[in-house]
Amino acid sequence: MAAGEGMDPKAARRLAVALCLSVAVHAALLSLLEARPTGTGPSGASTLQAWLERVGSDPNDAREENQPVLMTEPGPDQTRTEPPPPVEPVPADSQTAPVTAPEAEAAPRPGAPADAGMPLAADFTYYSVAALDTPPYPLGSTDLCYPEGASGEVSYVLLIDEAGTVNQASLAAVKPDGIFTAAAIEACRALKFAPGIKNGRAVRSRVRFVIGPSP
Repeated sequence: MAAGEGMDPKAARRLAVALCLSVAVHAALLSLLEARPTGTGPSGASTLQAWLERVGSDPNDAREENQPVLMTEPGPDQTRTEPPPPVEPVPADSQTAPVTAPEAEAAPRPGAPADAGMPLAADFTYYSVAALDTPPYPLGSTDLCYPEGASGEVSYVLLIDEAGTVNQASLAAVKPDGIFTAAAIEACRALKFAPGIKNGRAVRSRVRFVIGPSP
């Protein structure tokens, strides 16, 4: 007689249901084990955030960029009043001399701007974030700027030109000391930014770029 012959149909049905439940439970356990992370890496996009700080907040970065100086007229208290010169008598014959009107300067052409044809002077100043109307911001992922093995925040000083290209990137602070950071610095140099804006035009900027784990 074959195994299972003569088994009660209800008992067979219960056995089949139990086997199906056992298979489902084991499959769920296996899926949980596979989905559990084996470790956390600094390159995870969901665990890192980046932001800009004002350069100069750190004692080692106390140097500020040169700002353009606005020349203004002296105030009333700064202007020295000189006495008017004495008036000399005018000879009688000079009073009847004809007066020649000065030649009128050529009037500007109607509709032509006063500074037409004059290009704006190039501005080579690297402005701080505080001096900008709109600070620069990265246009892509910044995760590669976080060195492998780092802990906490990592900061750089970036010189960004008016086209949004990083002209220079230098490491300002990282923990722990001595870890490999060359690849992360190169990643910062390869970043593309929207340039800083001052007075309606794109300008160069010098910023402290910080990246670290999200709180």
